[in-house]
Amino acid sequence: MQTTPQKILDWTIQKINRDYPGQICLLVENSNLRIPGYPENGVDYFIPEDGFRDTLSRTFIIGGVGYDLYPRSWERMETMVNLDDYNTTCLADARIAWARSDADRERFEDLQRRLAENLRNGEFMYRKALEKLDAAQQLSQKLFLEENLGQARLAAGYTADYLAQAVACLNHTFFHYSQYRQLEELERMEKPAGFSETYEKILFAKTAEELCGLARELVRMVRRFLEERRPPRPEAPAPGFQGLADWYQELCYTWLRIYTYAGAGDARRTFGAAVYLQEELNIAAEEHRFPPMDLLSCYDPENLSGISSRARELEGEVRRIIAEHGAKLAEYRDFAEFASCNP
Repeated sequence: MQTTPQKILDWTIQKINRDYPGQICLLVENSNLRIPGYPENGVDYFIPEDGFRDTLSRTFIIGGVGYDLYPRSWERMETMVNLDDYNTTCLADARIAWARSDADRERFEDLQRRLAENLRNGEFMYRKALEKLDAAQQLSQKLFLEENLGQARLAAGYTADYLAQAVACLNHTFFHYSQYRQLEELERMEKPAGFSETYEKILFAKTAEELCGLARELVRMVRRFLEERRPPRPEAPAPGFQGLADWYQELCYTWLRIYTYAGAGDARRTFGAAVYLQEELNIAAEEHRFPPMDLLSCYDPENLSGISSRARELEGEVRRIIAEHGAKLAEYRDFAEFASCNP
């Protein structure tokens, strides 16, 4: 005896053949997201021919169970190959229930093969993990000022979800049951110590403040986890240190700002100049592969001599690196010397 989903599948095929001949490429089924104990889906979605003007889509309820017949274009299927669609399972674990032609079937199976290749690609999956981490960090920021408990739970829940996806990406996999069995699926993955336990605490948190703290802790965990597993970078040509010399010549005025403002006890302007210089130092260290230079940890608005001294140390270190690599500074005692060297 046919189940209701099987009857719906037969009805859909008959309707396609009668009302949309040649306009539907595939009917696709996936039962992973169905509630256990209910009949498996007969059809999850359909892929229409490009340019199809949709009237086949519909949602309805039969016997208290909701059904959703909806389209996924070939273009949208490409986003699933690249793991840019939330429910990767709808492609990876899908089965073709009906195909217009062998060519359509082969096109779908090629999408599945390409997705599998992406899942095996360490560099690709690491980039995807970083994207999920970035989405989680943006969501977690909303929690800082959120006072409504319901909205805090929403932001914390999605923060945990995106971070779990980042972990899955590093494990070269995805959640076969979307968010519905995440904690169970995480048990089989390599993950930060305490990640699942902290995630589960979100389920029982009673205040927005508690949710914020848990979300921030999860972000810290996954950020460290990703950093520890950063794939080795391909060897790049050694940077030209004359570029660093030119950078220093441009930025030396910012060092002078710090010395001047700090000497005058002007915390506002000292802080502004130091923030700008710190960002520039971070970029220069990354590009020229020298150790990070921490300036702002020495900032104390009540005693600006500390950051001034640290700025002098870092300036000396930058000049040492430039000289050590044989780069030259365009540096002159006075204008007369400049003019004589630049006729």
